[in-house]
Amino acid sequence: MNRAQMKPDATPFAVSDEEQNYTDTLHLTPHRLEPEQTTADILTLITQLCGGIDLHTHTNDRDILCFCLHHLFLSIEALSRMLCRAFSEEISSAETQSASIWQMKQHRATWTYLREIKQALERVEPLCQLLNDASYAILISLATSTASVPLQTIPTIPDTSFAIHLYCEQFLSALTPRLNGWLQCLVQPATFRYRFAHLFSATPTLLQIDNTISRLLKCACSLFRDTLPELSTAQQEEITALLLDLMQKVDLMLQQIDMIMVPLHTLSKQFALGAEMR
Repeated sequence: MNRAQMKPDATPFAVSDEEQNYTDTLHLTPHRLEPEQTTADILTLITQLCGGIDLHTHTNDRDILCFCLHHLFLSIEALSRMLCRAFSEEISSAETQSASIWQMKQHRATWTYLREIKQALERVEPLCQLLNDASYAILISLATSTASVPLQTIPTIPDTSFAIHLYCEQFLSALTPRLNGWLQCLVQPATFRYRFAHLFSATPTLLQIDNTISRLLKCACSLFRDTLPELSTAQQEEITALLLDLMQKVDLMLQQIDMIMVPLHTLSKQFALGAEMR
């Protein structure tokens, strides 16, 4: 069954007005792979932005925070590419081989594709947990230093606000095309309900998978687009609120990963070894 035949009448999932406005502001375009240099630039800027976080916090905690953000970006980037990839394009046309062999290859490719998505989500989960741990440690460090060290004894730190603001501008400029790519996975041809429309009656959780992926990617976009730049330029009294906001978004991402695993496993069983014979 080709993709045109599988197209459902309904939209893939409901989108709130707020989410729609956010998506519209990014001017979604067809997903293209950006040069690797762009990724390197973004990761360098993440490191520089993390360096702008209050210098009175423990260096180790900031290093862990930077490490987690760095690899979380890479993991979400890899996940988005998997979601946007059309796995069926890797399989030869059914016209060049028997229908049974083509179907077996189709099942195998689909099962492999779903397993890769599951593994990508499993890599995101520990990064989110470690990111929350580092954020909490920084909160404790800030609270302790504020309570125990008189303000006049805190050494003066050179003003680097201009450089940090420049890094923020460069970061957002390089990041926006990537956010376009991440959210392109929410457009109908890349949704699970569209790709697996022939299984919708047997697997009604396809809609849940789409909604969960939508919330996960939009939360990740908000973390890198809004929270990180604000955190890097915040004053000490603002950092606590921003770290709590970061932790809340990370908790939401963890919640979405937890919610998606069962329906994803259910879908994978449809393409497990021997399923095509049942």
